Amino acid sequence: MALPAATASQPRTPASKTLPPALPAAWVDRPALLTRLDEVGARRLTTVVAGAGFGKSTLLAAWAARVPAAWYSLQPEDASLPTFLRGL
Repeated sequence: MALPAATASQPRTPASKTLPPALPAAWVDRPALLTRLDEVGARRLTTVVAGAGFGKSTLLAAWAARVPAAWYSLQPEDASLPTFLRGL
């Protein structure tokens, strides 16, 4: 499904949605989890599941700093497929 390019009425995706969050000054390094993430290339889909505040975004931001990665922060409006695809 081809979508039109962004126009004045359809602004481009904000950089805040496409950049990983900055790592906090004090964060817990998780080398075992980072190593497990390094192994996901052979899989079609990998999910990171934990409760709020358990460090999922921090872990993934640390990993994204080590490997070529794309980042897209989902928002409620991304539930609409055309909006989600336009953001990509």
